[in-house]
Amino acid sequence: EKGSRRRAFLLVITLSLAIGALLSLIGIRPMAMLYYSQVLQGVLTPILVIFLVLISNNPKVMGEHINGFWANLIGWATIAVMLAFSATMFWQLLS
Repeated sequence: EKGSRRRAFLLVITLSLAIGALLSLIGIRPMAMLYYSQVLQGVLTPILVIFLVLISNNPKVMGEHINGFWANLIGWATIAVMLAFSATMFWQLLS
């Protein structure tokens, strides 16, 4: 078990390094890669938070520990703000 986890970790590190080197060799700038990875994160995070709030409200998953009113309010408000920021970003890109 421990040896297989170590090999998997080393494989991930090696593949990440090889992919990064390949992207650099074909001319993609590292700062551009960092920028676009963060743009992708900003777009995908609200979707993941929606699933998180829905799962946190599911009694089959959470049992008696489902979200209360305030947790739901904060969760949905956070999603709304993040979606607004994503929409603003796309609006600025298109105009």
